[in-house]
Amino acid sequence: MYSLSRVAVRQSGLRAVRATGLRAASAWAKVPQGPPDAILGITEAFKADSHAEKINLGVGAYRDDKGKPYVLPSVKTAEKKVLDANLDKEYAGITGVPAFTKAAALLAYGADSKAIAEDRVAITQSISGTGALRIGGAFVERFFPGGKTIYIPTPSWANHNAVFSDCGLKVEKYRYYNKDTIGLDFDGMVADLKALPKGSVVLLHACAHNPTGVDPTEEQWKAISDVMKEGGHYPFFDMAYQGFASGDTNRDAFPVRHFISEGHELALCQSFAKNMGLYGERVGAFSIVCESAEEKKRVDSQLKILVRPLYSNPPVHGARIASTVLNDAALNQQWLGEVKGMADRIIEMRALLKKNLEQLGSKHDWSHITSQIGMFCYTGLKPEQMDTLAKEAALCLCHKGRPYFRGRHHLGQRQAPGRIHLQGDGLGRTWRSGPICTTWSEHDGVSGAPSRSPGAEQCGNQNRRHGASILEPSPARVRPPCPKAVRLLPHPQPLDSYAPCPLAQSYPSTFFLPPTWTAPSQHILLLAPHHGAERCPSDHELLCLLHHDQLRPHPRPPTNNLFGSRPASSPGVKHNQSTWYALKTQRCHRKNADTPDVKSDDALLAHIESSDSIDSATFQQILEMDDDDEDREFSRSIVYGFFEQADTTFTEMDKALDDKDLLKLSELGHFLKGSSATLGLTIVKNGCEKIQNYGKLLDETGNKPLPEDQCLKEIEVELRKIRENYVKVEKSLKRFYDD
Repeated sequence: MYSLSRVAVRQSGLRAVRATGLRAASAWAKVPQGPPDAILGITEAFKADSHAEKINLGVGAYRDDKGKPYVLPSVKTAEKKVLDANLDKEYAGITGVPAFTKAAALLAYGADSKAIAEDRVAITQSISGTGALRIGGAFVERFFPGGKTIYIPTPSWANHNAVFSDCGLKVEKYRYYNKDTIGLDFDGMVADLKALPKGSVVLLHACAHNPTGVDPTEEQWKAISDVMKEGGHYPFFDMAYQGFASGDTNRDAFPVRHFISEGHELALCQSFAKNMGLYGERVGAFSIVCESAEEKKRVDSQLKILVRPLYSNPPVHGARIASTVLNDAALNQQWLGEVKGMADRIIEMRALLKKNLEQLGSKHDWSHITSQIGMFCYTGLKPEQMDTLAKEAALCLCHKGRPYFRGRHHLGQRQAPGRIHLQGDGLGRTWRSGPICTTWSEHDGVSGAPSRSPGAEQCGNQNRRHGASILEPSPARVRPPCPKAVRLLPHPQPLDSYAPCPLAQSYPSTFFLPPTWTAPSQHILLLAPHHGAERCPSDHELLCLLHHDQLRPHPRPPTNNLFGSRPASSPGVKHNQSTWYALKTQRCHRKNADTPDVKSDDALLAHIESSDSIDSATFQQILEMDDDDEDREFSRSIVYGFFEQADTTFTEMDKALDDKDLLKLSELGHFLKGSSATLGLTIVKNGCEKIQNYGKLLDETGNKPLPEDQCLKEIEVELRKIRENYVKVEKSLKRFYDD
């Protein structure tokens, strides 16, 4: 028989065991594994990919020429002003920095906004665009008198569904994108809007639709406004890319301003992540256009009550930067120019991607690439093609084949277009990864023309690809064009004044070397232009600069497009400007001996500043990227690359004009507009923009329809004006470079 003491001990032990067991089981043991984010998950997969030539086009962030994060100069200046002001770190208040919210409202609704003048706009700072959506969704759920459902387009930004669902709203969809035409399903959209229950809340992308890049025209927006008014629907605008669509912040805000002018009350979400590059600062705003100033006060009070338990007060640093950019007149003008430059650069990237895909021999229709707008593009690739690109080509895009046009370094060259081309036209074919040969020291001297694959003799490996895309086709298909690295030796016996290169017999375009390069130990390394099996286009006039006493590889290999990577510097190498040689296709000449060794920026810019055809501020930004103020090889390569590009484009325009091909003329105008804008060639750019609009059967402003015959006549006149101005620009820039 157990004693009471022994029973007590035993019961105590059992309780201890139970308690230990309870402590061993985590409170979160049954939390399920969630799926990866549809967009940000691509970055994680990209980081995990070990492929040497992997490319990530999945996450929407603007990049510079090297694929690095880019901070706008106006933003840098504004931040310096904020820091120099030595401001405190006190709370801004629930609705944020007043100077910022006021400026954000003016940017969206316009300086002449009647709603602002009548004090009918309730606005609060938000945690970027996502925070604005969350505030707006919660406000609709609490106070909208109709159904608690919001209708979003198909497709829409991946986060829209999650944000609104977490607000307690039911999310339904309406037709927007036509996968067959890779364009707007306008008829389907209008039909669905008409079929919605009276007084529905409808989400509309104000500009640069994410993820398709397909926007309605202004006339279509007017029709959408009429349909919304007839149905008594409430417009809920998401404007995350103001300025990124057309390069004009006013034009991109047209839908919002038109709806207000038609008597709509509406909600608006703004983000400054893209158009100011303030991704990590999380700067945004949410506003509601009310019926009266009295109603605005009541809405303001409820917005504060809603925000208080969410995050209490928004951060101030990013808002102060944005406020400075928007409220400082000089900085604001600079920023507007930078936004225009980024938008034009994206337009350029679209044209380059389409052009490169076509030059690779693709039979697929890629016209939707240039008809879409903004950072996003629906390629039309299928899910299985996307999987192949990610797994075999190390090219990461978002779901449904959407790349972001964010930087020049991939889409403007052959790597990404080559890989997309293989999927767009090569379904069912097998492609394998090939090793890359990029180390010039691996190449040995050349004694004759290659007889096998380009570059095979140089490194002894026929399977290597020399500085090319990572894809090699199966033997059944010829591989796409690629650049090649070779090592050239000077010919020992000069002919006349120059010596032919031993590889000259291999290419239609002959490369020459100066006769002073006769010793076998003297050699140069040259990256040849892109070439195919049958020809080597002479699209690089300037290939290499060498000092005859210091034969070193030029720090920047040539490119076959306007936007190559910025050159690396050559530390410790000092050159005498008067004894440099210029190695060019078809000919080689020595720089004039009386060329001054050193030139000041002021003297060099005198030619440019005296010209009304070139924006000196934009051109100065190009010059600032030169490593050496003497030879200016980086800016020179961009300028001369533009010359080659312009000559080719003018020829194509002449042919398109003869063929009365307005669509082609519009595309060519679009393409050359972006190139000329990058250099600040304002008159050429403006003329090309007119041709782009005429090609769409619109007037020069792009707003009024014109008959075809008149558009063709206008293009002929405008093309003549552009050429006349281009001749002046070319002469001025060549004088600048002493050529």
